[in-house]
Amino acid sequence: MSKYLYGLDISLKQTGVAVYDLEERKFVFIGSFNTEKIYATKENKGLHLNAVKLKKLVDWFKVIMKEYPPHIVAIERMIHKFINETQVIAKATGTLQCLLWNKPQYLYPPTTVKLAIIKGNASKDLIAREILKRYPDLVMGNEDESDAVAVALCFLIEHELIAWEKPPVVAKPKKARKKKTE
Repeated sequence: MSKYLYGLDISLKQTGVAVYDLEERKFVFIGSFNTEKIYATKENKGLHLNAVKLKKLVDWFKVIMKEYPPHIVAIERMIHKFINETQVIAKATGTLQCLLWNKPQYLYPPTTVKLAIIKGNASKDLIAREILKRYPDLVMGNEDESDAVAVALCFLIEHELIAWEKPPVVAKPKKARKKKTE
C-alpha cells in the first residue's frame, strides 16, 4: 500500500490539495475545491453559510482521503492580513486538521515554502513556473493548486526526499544614482 504525502493550501474560498506518492515518487492527485458558488438556499435555510461551505469541503476532502489514505500532511500556515478572512481560514484549517488528527502534520509559513523552491519573496507565478520546469507534465489549474504542490515540495526538500537545486537568483541591476553637484 502506498504512502501519501498531502500538500494543502487551505482556504474557505478555494482549497488546493496535492497528493504525492512517497513510494512511486510522483504526484498522483492535484485538485481544488471552490466554495464561492455555494449560496444560501432553501435547502440550507437557517444554517450558517460558512458551516455549509465547511461541510461541503469536508465531504469533498473525505473522497480524496479514501482514495489516497494520507500518511503525512504538509500545510501552508495561514497569514494574518484581515481579521475576518483569518478567522474563516482558521475554521477551514482546523476542520481539515481535525480530519487528519492522527497523521503527522507540518505547518510551513508561505515564505518558507517560497524559499524552498526559489526565494522567499517569489511571486506565486514564479513559483508555479519553477515547479513546471521540474515537473512539466503536472496540471495545476489555479494558484491554490500550485501552492499545494509547492507546500508538498517544501516538505520533500526539507526532509531530503527529493533532490532540489534552486536556480540562481538573478539580481536586479541597481539604478544609477545621480551625483549631487555642489
